[in-house]
Amino acid sequence: MPQADSPTISSRGRGLLGVKDTIESIAVAFVLAFIFRAFVAEAFVIPTGSMAPNLYGIHRMHTCSVCGTEFAYGFSPVHGGRLQPPNTLVCPNCGHQPDRCLTTNPDNGDRIFVLKWLFDVGRLLPDVPPHGPHHWWHVFKPCRWDVVVFKDPNDGTTNFIKRLIGLPGEVLEIIDGDIYTADALELAKTPAGQSVLKRIEEDRASHRDLTQDERRALDHALVIQRKTLRSQRSLWLPAYRQDFLPVTKPTLAGWKPVTDGAPSGWRTDQRQLRFEPVGESPLQEITFSRWQAPVTDVYAYNGSRDIGQLAGPEEYDLINVSDVRLQCLLIPQGGQGKLTLSLSKRDDRFVATLDNEGNVRLTRTSVSRPDAVPVLIGQTRIDPPRPDHPVHIALSNADYRVILAIDDHTLFETTDDQYPVPQDRGASCLAEYARRLSRNGDDAKPEIRLGAQGMTLELWHVAIDRDVYYRSPSRGDRSIGWGTQGQPIYLRNIPERGIGEYYCLGDNSPLSKDSRLWNTIGPHLIHRLEHGDYQYGTVPADQMVGRAFFVYWPAGYPMLKEHFPLVPNVGDMRLIR
Repeated sequence: MPQADSPTISSRGRGLLGVKDTIESIAVAFVLAFIFRAFVAEAFVIPTGSMAPNLYGIHRMHTCSVCGTEFAYGFSPVHGGRLQPPNTLVCPNCGHQPDRCLTTNPDNGDRIFVLKWLFDVGRLLPDVPPHGPHHWWHVFKPCRWDVVVFKDPNDGTTNFIKRLIGLPGEVLEIIDGDIYTADALELAKTPAGQSVLKRIEEDRASHRDLTQDERRALDHALVIQRKTLRSQRSLWLPAYRQDFLPVTKPTLAGWKPVTDGAPSGWRTDQRQLRFEPVGESPLQEITFSRWQAPVTDVYAYNGSRDIGQLAGPEEYDLINVSDVRLQCLLIPQGGQGKLTLSLSKRDDRFVATLDNEGNVRLTRTSVSRPDAVPVLIGQTRIDPPRPDHPVHIALSNADYRVILAIDDHTLFETTDDQYPVPQDRGASCLAEYARRLSRNGDDAKPEIRLGAQGMTLELWHVAIDRDVYYRSPSRGDRSIGWGTQGQPIYLRNIPERGIGEYYCLGDNSPLSKDSRLWNTIGPHLIHRLEHGDYQYGTVPADQMVGRAFFVYWPAGYPMLKEHFPLVPNVGDMRLIR
């Protein structure tokens, strides 16, 4: 029996079918892309330098003419839509200032991926108490020290990127550049604490001072929020590198002997520091010095322009920073002796000692009483350093926590008992002590020292880093400064009213317009403000977009000199911490 012929498709029909399949594939790809963008992850471009130098906005790179350090400087918008660089550049390494900008052709900001689905899932999970234990769903919630993206309270459409500092359910205050918080539920257990919460919440628009009893109750409830080790690694900002020695102007920055006129065994005029014992001399020390101050909160990204975000240009005198890290690569070359690293903060001096037999000690003593017996924090023993075998040593003091690490292994980390509140200022708690400190007094300048005795050695890659210092207005202007020193903010957590308030700051504290300075809001928040469901200086929980995850297109290399920076710096692609 003959079979029926199979239906066939003409060449024209096959062509139309192929076009149809292609159109369908493109349509599906667009739909999937929009779904991915809306619910999973989204790409953003960093527009400003509020997170510099961790994340760059519109900027260009420059190399210091004195020490050779490469750094970025930012551009700010001016009238007519033009972008203007700083008037004068400031090298973050040696402090050299006369360099002028070499180009007005900037590169775009870093491009990043933001994970949006984490917070979307987190809204379906129980709350995580800010001062309670961590739970498995903690990763789906906004966490302190995360870099987050949220909607600008001023318009509700622009995306801002900052670091999350304060969480719902706590009272927050910036004191001497550090972050302090108090659990509102614990604070409310006493009459004085209840009065504090009521006054801060009712008087948040007028910033009336707390009474003496209220201030004492708040100070005893405030706890310093130390950065996680993961976030601290990102927040260390370069302050000096011996690898970039200002050879042509050595008086700008460098190491000088601490001596009473006796000959020093230190040689500090090379990129590697070298020590050779001189007779039977005792411990010989060198100290770091800079023509202005040893370590300040200078940001090369800002240059010398008047950025005036807080109370005016006088606010931007540089502030001494004593939260620093000193690290180096020790290469012993023989002899019986020791190496010391020393950091001071106010009247406390911490000294790390490593001798040729591998004995390691960390002690605390007093700057004003150098003859006092040192207090031993810890001692241990490691494999003895061998000649010509490098040993990496890092001593840091940040957020009233000292850490000594050797070869990236933490040997000692101070507790609150090992780093107590000094009693000479009459303070009974850390917050009370910290608010009495002068920002730029003589005791605010850190002393950073290296010492050696008895052994010949070289120190390679000697580096000093500083922690971020969060600024507060120094003038009596009460119209700005939410959460700054003397003006605490209560971040409310009232789920039944849909209120959950966060507090965010930029890493570039002098330049960043963040929770400290939000005095205007967009129409999307006016109704909430009128009904007491929103307060200035906060980010509502439903305005959180996601957690910054990855820099997928860093600042570019120029294809031609000073022009067309289109090629991404692939080596700078990185996770955001």
